[in-house]
Amino acid sequence: MSVAGGYPRAASNEPGGRVRATVILRDISAVRALERLREGFVATVSHELSTPLALIRGCTDTLLHLDLQPSRERQYLERIDHATERLTALVKEILDIAHLQADPLILERAPASLSRWSRVCGVT
Repeated sequence: MSVAGGYPRAASNEPGGRVRATVILRDISAVRALERLREGFVATVSHELSTPLALIRGCTDTLLHLDLQPSRERQYLERIDHATERLTALVKEILDIAHLQADPLILERAPASLSRWSRVCGVT
């Protein structure tokens, strides 16, 4: 368990009186666990983004500096296309996560009549 604390000191109104303090302790284990989770997420995202970027870089360098046959060029372009699709999906997932954090989904529960739905669906 991780604990953080603080205390405000208050002087006594009596001459020669003791100094008093109120100590406030908080369990910050959840905060630390969240920090570790965030650090792991950042490391994973960095790795997942750098892999397709390295592939794109390698393919474009090859296409720019080597005289390849058209069929071979097409293979490199297909690799670039696949890697950019992967990057696009990763960025979309990251944006979805950011959106959910900024505007969390709130479910509203309400009673519903199943008999009405069973008639609509033809279930008896």
